[in-house]
Amino acid sequence: MRSRDGAMPTLLFGMHPSNILPRIFDRASQCSCGAPANGTCVTMMAIVPYAKEYADDFEHLVAAFRAFNAEGFGEPFSPERAHQEYLERIERMRTDDDCEILLLIDGNRPVGFLQITVLDRPPFRTPVKERVGTIDAIFLLPAYRGRGWGKTLFEEGERRLIGRGVSHIDLDVTVFNRSACAWYARMGYEVQHIRMSKNVH
Repeated sequence: MRSRDGAMPTLLFGMHPSNILPRIFDRASQCSCGAPANGTCVTMMAIVPYAKEYADDFEHLVAAFRAFNAEGFGEPFSPERAHQEYLERIERMRTDDDCEILLLIDGNRPVGFLQITVLDRPPFRTPVKERVGTIDAIFLLPAYRGRGWGKTLFEEGERRLIGRGVSHIDLDVTVFNRSACAWYARMGYEVQHIRMSKNVH
């Protein structure tokens, strides 16, 4: 499978470097390739760097990501804020060579994204002096969760950060997001800092 610009994907889901993953779906669903329900299709998942041809799809992913976070925080969803976040992520990647956005592609459609950054020093006060990588965001559409694709996307981000010479990888997660905390722990991450806040209104 090639991306829309003809470039080969950086990683294929499954056994690297090339594995076609058979996907069997139930009669209530339909594959994104258009195959009939209650059948079997063969698709190829890929992870590719963000490119302009995915701009509209990526903006929709950011909007879904923003809506997911708004629900988690009990806040109303703002389309304007979602659009602004999309622009900020694109601008940051455009102006910072150490920032990268990876897309999880199903067929030819982005269904998830991961944003990573390399920092010259840790974002928190730590004894670590070397360059540090950060996982800034990861999001998959609901239909693609719980199948191992998020893990594959996450591990590809880690691999790229390690390839850039980082000694540690940091991420930030809210304590009430227990499922995410447990997932990161299974990926080998440990609590290093606790940031506390107080509502004074």
